[in-house]
Formats: sequence, structure tokens, C-alpha cells
Amino acid sequence: MPRHGSLQALLTLLTGTLLACAGLAWAQDPPPATEVRLRAFPLERIEPGLEGFGLTAGPGNRIERFWVRVLARQDGLGPGGQPLVLIAASGALIDAAGGVAAGMSGSPVYLDLDGEQALLGAIAYVFPDSDGHLALVTPIEAMRSQTLTRAPPWRAPTGAVPVATPVLVAGLGARALALLEDTVLALAPQRLSPVRAGGSGPGDSDPTPLQAGSAIALQLVRGDVDVAAIGTVTEIVGPGLLALGHPFLGTGPASWALAPASITAIVPNRRVPFKLANVGPELLGAVVADRPAGVAARLDERPELIPVTLSVDLEGQRQTLRFEVAAAEPLWPLLVAVATLEALDRAWSRVAPGSATLAWELGLEGGPPLRLLEQVSSASDVALAAARMAGAPLALLAENAFETPRPTSLQLLIEVDERRRDGELVEVLLEAGPLRAGGTIGLHLRLQPWRRQSEVHTLSVTLPDALAADAELVVRGAGEPRDDDHDGGVDTLILSYAELLTVLRERPRSGDLVIEVMGADGRWQVLERRSFPYLVRGVERVALELDASDDDDD
Repeated sequence: MPRHGSLQALLTLLTGTLLACAGLAWAQDPPPATEVRLRAFPLERIEPGLEGFGLTAGPGNRIERFWVRVLARQDGLGPGGQPLVLIAASGALIDAAGGVAAGMSGSPVYLDLDGEQALLGAIAYVFPDSDGHLALVTPIEAMRSQTLTRAPPWRAPTGAVPVATPVLVAGLGARALALLEDTVLALAPQRLSPVRAGGSGPGDSDPTPLQAGSAIALQLVRGDVDVAAIGTVTEIVGPGLLALGHPFLGTGPASWALAPASITAIVPNRRVPFKLANVGPELLGAVVADRPAGVAARLDERPELIPVTLSVDLEGQRQTLRFEVAAAEPLWPLLVAVATLEALDRAWSRVAPGSATLAWELGLEGGPPLRLLEQVSSASDVALAAARMAGAPLALLAENAFETPRPTSLQLLIEVDERRRDGELVEVLLEAGPLRAGGTIGLHLRLQPWRRQSEVHTLSVTLPDALAADAELVVRGAGEPRDDDHDGGVDTLILSYAELLTVLRERPRSGDLVIEVMGADGRWQVLERRSFPYLVRGVERVALELDASDDDDD
């Protein structure tokens, strides 16, 4: 395999000059979980007219009480066909906002049970374009039983939608925000819309102890880029916490950062009022499950996070983002792509043609780092092309069928050039002479680099000893499909995780030109691979007319 000097230079620069992403603070003293498990209000005793109250964080992060009145038990609407409880909410906070606000998912509802306070469940669903005071409550028993166990597929109740979950985003511009919405947030079983926020702040000087009704942040990214969903705590028992009452992304098992959130305002809105919040910098624990009946977290666990250092070099200037991303599959490759688009947009400041070289160094638990080099060229938007490329090899690793990769760190360096660095393969000619299986043939290749003088390259390749009938020589850019049944990827049969890593390290780059032919066994064989200082496009096919004059007579 040819060595690439540019790879070594880029990786040396990357590892030698980029600072490691500093881990963000773990709360020194996690908020005490002083609550005991309350009795669950029996669903068989639900009847219209029962009155109680709910708790939710309001402006200034004060835990506010609002009033609820039971209207009906709606059988078969909840997770796994369990009942939900229809309630009407009222009170100063609800009335001022104009109804149940986005961010109130998980707000606990309590009813009197034989003279004692009992927990009915969490406010979870509302009815769009109707009275904003009506809501459906997910029973606490469903949340307790389903969040940590395998649950049936989720479906929204007929006519209702989950209380909107604000996804607060900081550090992303309009294009990266749109990419986040089209990729990561599109995975959710309900519509999620990002809201620009100020990012992680210094935290409250006198933080409110975590309790039922507190606001919390479920963080997918934290640092120079921040992506966090805001919800409400339903119940804390020991180190265990339940929230939302409906799924967030619906991933099942999870390992996201749990952080404190401080509600600054509840914004009235014609469609859905919503909570604005600041996210605290410390970690409270880890979100461990995202199920149909809600999310579960542990205050005594740390989430699996990947420290990322992402740098863009342009005309001698460097733009660097440092953040931690949830090591959840398939989220983290998508989140890296979103952050890459943001870093490129900050450095590039335009939507324009150009080229980029990307160098990855991905730390892997229990083995050597995975180092990759790739290049892209675009006639319209090099930043978007590079962002998509940034996540592509990571997605292959994250979605492999063999084992969990367990990345420990990622450093990504991107060099951007306003010049397009791509060329078209326009012609392939065979030298005159007999063609024999196992023999050597000469080739003349004509390439047309973008707005540069055309190039002619002459080389020779050796054919296999046995060729398929009607064999063709295929010459193509490594990223180009050879035919309709080929996606331009790797043909190697991968049978293990170790083989996958080898293929990723040794696979042809977009700047490579591949010459191949089909052998008698029906498999494509690579005869030659040449590297060029630009991305090679195009495919040329040449029929091979073999000379059979020296075959042995029967």
C-alpha cells in the first residue's frame, strides 16, 4: 500500500498542536435525592371531578404549584395500551402562559388517596390547536415499569401529541441548526424543533436542590457547541430519576449527560407556550433509558461522552471547537457532522466551491487509534460536502455489526482551499499488442484537472491468470461506482471488527484512481491504485480482447 506523506504531515500537526478537549465538570456533590417513593394513585379509582395539583419549575427556577382536575380515564391510549388520564390544568402559571408549556413534560401530578398524597404520574401529552389547558397524564406505574425494561413500540395517542420538548442549541448557526434538525432531531418519534439559546452558563449562585418538578437538561453535546433537551423531573428515589412521561428520541438504552436547567421565562405563544432556560455546566448524572413511558436517569453514574477537538485551517488561520458528544449510536457521527459544518461556516463564511482535506484521529478503547485521511471537492458548497464526509467513516464504525467500538476521543483537522481540486477521467487507451491472461498491458490515461492543463499518464498492469468471459478493464475514481450495482464503496468481504478497522485504514481515498478487472471467479480484482493530488471523478470501461493464439491444442 503506498504511503502518503500528506497523511503523516497532517496527523503530526493534528496530534502535536491540538489541545485535548477538557472534560467538563462533574458536580462535586450531586443534589441529594431525599424523596421517598410515593404511593401510585390506583387507576381503577380514577373518576371525573377528582382534584389535585402539579409541580413544575417556573421563572427564577422556583417550583410552582398548579391545579389539576381529572376529566376522564382514557383506556388504551398509553404506552403498551395502558390508560392515560385526561386532566384540566389551571392556576396563575398555566393561565399566564396560555396553557401547558413546552418543557413541562414530566411535571408530576398528585391526587389525594385516603388522606395521603399519591403520585398519579407525569403530564405528557396535549391536544394541538385546542384548549391549551387540557393534557394527558402518563401513569407513574407505567413510567416505573417501562423505562428500564424492554417496552413495546411507541405510538402517540390518537389526536394528541407529546408536550413539546424544547431543544436548546448554542454555538450553531442557521445552516448547522438546519442540519441538526434534518438528521439528529428527525430520528425522534415526534417533531422536535431547535431553539437558539445561550449555552451552558456559570450556573446559579444558589442552585435549587433537584426535586420533583425541577427542570433538567438532557445533553447530547456540551462545550463550544451545546445541544440539550429541557424537561421536568417526575420522581426521584435514591439515585434513580424519572422524567418526561413520553420518549425524547426513543432510543431505548441511552447514555447522555444529565445537567441542571434554570428556567428564565415561560414565553406565551399562539401555538405552544414554551420555557426558556439556561443549562448549568456541571453533570448531575447520566440518562440511561429513553422509553415510550419516559426517560430514566441515574445520579450516581457518569455518561459515556467523547471529547472532540475539531479544527479548520484556512489561509493560515485556525478555527477550533472543543466539545463533548454523547457516545450514542447512531447519534455521534451525525452530531460531529453538524459541528463540522458550523466550524467550516465560521472559518469559510460563505457557500462556495472549493476543496478540503480531512484528517481524523479516533481513539478506541483497548487498541491503537484509527487514523484516516480523505479529501472532498465541491462545485457549489465545500463546507456541506466536508461536513457530510466528516461523519461518513464514523457512521460505518458506529453502525458495524460486530462489536461496540467505544471511542475515547476524536481529533479532526480540516484544511480548506478555495480552489477546486478535482479532475475528470476522460479517456483510457490500451497500447497495441496481444492481450493474454497473466500478461502485462500498457495503458494511457487522460485526466482533466479542473481549469488546469490536461494530463496524460502511462502505466502498465498485469492481468490475472484467469479472467471472466468478455472481461472488461474498469478505470475509475475510487469513490465512483463502477456500475449500477456498485455504490463506490469497498468490495472486501468484512468478517470481523478487526477486518473492518483494517479496511477503513487501507481503503482507497477519493484522490485515488483504481484499475480493476473481473476474474474468472466472478470477483473484481484491483490491478493498480494510483494517488493524485486531486479528487478523481469518472469511470471508463475498456473491453479486453484476449489473444488465444498460444493456447494448447486439444
